[in-house]
Amino acid sequence: FSFGYSSLKDYDVYNTSTNKAIWHDRYTELGRSIEIGIGYDFGKIRTEISYAQENGRFDEYLTYFDRSITKIENGRGKLHKDFYIINTYYDFRNRKKLSPFIGLGIGFVNSVQDSAPFIPEYVRQAFVSQLKVGLSYKFSDKKFLFLEAFKRNAKSHTTNDGLGTPHIYEAKDGFDSSGIQIGFRKII
Repeated sequence: FSFGYSSLKDYDVYNTSTNKAIWHDRYTELGRSIEIGIGYDFGKIRTEISYAQENGRFDEYLTYFDRSITKIENGRGKLHKDFYIINTYYDFRNRKKLSPFIGLGIGFVNSVQDSAPFIPEYVRQAFVSQLKVGLSYKFSDKKFLFLEAFKRNAKSHTTNDGLGTPHIYEAKDGFDSSGIQIGFRKII
């Protein structure tokens, strides 16, 4: 189990018919992250299936054609992401008190973003890859405390403008995020 802070990546939104950036979404209120997993420890290599959740807020966006910034009132623009990921970790010094580790994962994200001016509420799914690096501290044979940094890269997603036009828009950086977490691991 782990919890921490996540930085939600801003992204440019493109009109797919012209391939031109039309607005820039900004997450100025960054998020919280929790993660829980279950897996198997082979020694230096560990595997797990994990569920992670991130919450944040889409606070404003910049429109490129007139350089205006649209602020979003507090009751709107919330972002909720659920990640389902299969991870593999490598512990560099698995029998020592202190051990650095690296982890790689693949899976998918289900993202829900509340409505904002001219942008309807939407739910999207995308494939995601994850990279983790960290340091674990072994305080008994079966209990570990760890600190890790993560980077989650999601594929881009499409949406419409909420105005009923036929235009389709693509968010190039998807639902990417990075952050740090502190956690506890127990071998049972």
